[in-house]
Amino acid sequence: MRLMRILPSERSINSMVVGVFLAALVSSASFAVAQGGGTLSLREALAWALEHNPTLEEAAAAVRGARAGVQVARAETKPSFVLSGLARKQGPVQSINIPVGPGERIKIIRPEQANMTLAIAWPLWTGGRTKAARQGARANLRAEEANLHQAAEQVLYETGMAYFAVLSAEALVRVADAGLENAHEVLRTTEAQQQAGTARDAEVLSARQEVQQATERAAQARTALADAREQFNRLLGRAPETPVVLVAEPLEFKGEARPEAIGQSEARAIARRRRPEPAALAQRQAGAQAAIAAARAERRPSVSLVAQGAWQTKTDVGHPHSEAIGLQFTWPVLEHSRADALEQQARADRDRLAATHSDLLRVIELQAAQATRGLVVHAEHVATTERARAAAAEAQRVAQAAYDAGTVRRMELAQARYRARAAEAAARVARWQDSQGKLQWARALGLMRDLFLVAEGKEGEQ
Repeated sequence: MRLMRILPSERSINSMVVGVFLAALVSSASFAVAQGGGTLSLREALAWALEHNPTLEEAAAAVRGARAGVQVARAETKPSFVLSGLARKQGPVQSINIPVGPGERIKIIRPEQANMTLAIAWPLWTGGRTKAARQGARANLRAEEANLHQAAEQVLYETGMAYFAVLSAEALVRVADAGLENAHEVLRTTEAQQQAGTARDAEVLSARQEVQQATERAAQARTALADAREQFNRLLGRAPETPVVLVAEPLEFKGEARPEAIGQSEARAIARRRRPEPAALAQRQAGAQAAIAAARAERRPSVSLVAQGAWQTKTDVGHPHSEAIGLQFTWPVLEHSRADALEQQARADRDRLAATHSDLLRVIELQAAQATRGLVVHAEHVATTERARAAAAEAQRVAQAAYDAGTVRRMELAQARYRARAAEAAARVARWQDSQGKLQWARALGLMRDLFLVAEGKEGEQ
């Protein structure tokens, strides 16, 4: 598939340093603008969110913990050294009387005594315990890496959706303001007609109610806009009151990554390969398989090489040092029932994860198909609203010419202007919804990080 060739090969998330991608996307000046609430483009907003969103910090901490777990598992195969020491002062002095000379005694323990012991244990054969522990730790690390990948995809997706939600809310505010202006014009005209005796009181009352309703709609639109901006700032890790000024440009994918170049069957195949959730579940399954091996190993014996060296202050009846070396054989014969229970539990986890993995793949394919079909719906809606916008703009032009010629009233011109502004806003909202649909498509296929980070970074290097 062509898209597979332009995307980078799947790598460990450990090699993805966020700062490298950010440097390819935005400059330090862009970050200063983002922090101060200046104008933000979509890619600048995404880069800022990756740098400051706390969800990614939590996922990255989990990766660091899993990496440390791998080191712990590896350490189980290495020799361990335990150094202990003791110093004490004791009285009375313990001694025995042996006639070795006039008035002489043999001291067993002197008043001041010190000793030091070094013990070494080196596992020679653990029955598969350490191997299973290493496999489980590595599987957990790869699962956490996939979770970090998923977190990055989700942060990019949510930030992009919030970006276009703000633009949509701004367009709806303009519609509400135009409706309020139109309602005031209708009220003004109706009151003038009432004074001239051509309008009834009920018509004036209806016009006033429409002004009140239009005022409420305008207030609701501004509240929705404030909520959208606060949500956007939250995803960027900024203060809720930070001003939000966005570049009003629809999202467009270029080259072979365009949704139009990818059919539903190819989209499903890409989603199965690129989505990080199945990879995380597959590694959890590998971890469960390692847990089964670890439970089986609990029934096997283990052999370790043990050595010990001890040094102490000399007494009359003891040597100042002693050494020992040998093999330690351990066989937990009475622990087999516990090992059997652990194996059964690990098998159940593996089977549960396998069922979840299979169901997840079906859900992912369904999401990819739905997102692909949704692009067609959004494109048709954009075309429809664009035709309506053009028609309303032409109607406004005709109404303006007629008003200038004195053949239509001011209220009719105001209504034509309102319909033109409403149609323009509807076309804008349709474009932002189409952009959100493209984000949903990229998220469904697992391409958010590749399209907005890796691919852009490579273009910046060329």
